[in-house]
Amino acid sequence: DGEERVFVTCAVRLSAEKDPLRFCRIMGHLGDVLSETGLIPLLCGAASDLSYAEECRSTLRSAVPGAVMIEDFLGPRELAAIFSRTALNIHPCAYDAFGMTAVEASAFGAPSVMNGGGAIGASELLGDGCFQLDYSLPTENLADAMADILRDKKLIADVRKAATKRAMSWTEDVSGQVILKILQGCSLPN
Repeated sequence: DGEERVFVTCAVRLSAEKDPLRFCRIMGHLGDVLSETGLIPLLCGAASDLSYAEECRSTLRSAVPGAVMIEDFLGPRELAAIFSRTALNIHPCAYDAFGMTAVEASAFGAPSVMNGGGAIGASELLGDGCFQLDYSLPTENLADAMADILRDKKLIADVRKAATKRAMSWTEDVSGQVILKILQGCSLPN
């Protein structure tokens, strides 16, 4: 699998609708698990709301002093480097029309935790290649569920295989076929 996977990553825009603060708060409940597994929280993403972004960074810094924070926009090479070292990606928002970073993480072998029940569009593509939780639960319950996941290396390895396979199945050709099928179903005005 290449380099050692040492990060629990959250890679989203630092804005309220993406809710990276959920990730920061959950990490605050996982101190023992992080120490036990040797995993390091990594928060990366550009800020669209500076005060919200500072609240996220401050919360994570207080909760896990050794956490890594990258404040810049990340291009494909930087994201690839991060995701190839990520054990588990956390997609923190309650709703996302798609959730591209979850698919990008999966392509590099980092399965994602996301809100379940179809609230994140990428869950349809990823299927058994992601972990779906109920984000309406209290932070402590989400942290307990994530602790169980982080402690189960075999489970993560199994979901990693499915995640990578499913993410890599979405090719340009497959995308074109889906779009063509949609367009063929549309009626055109005369």
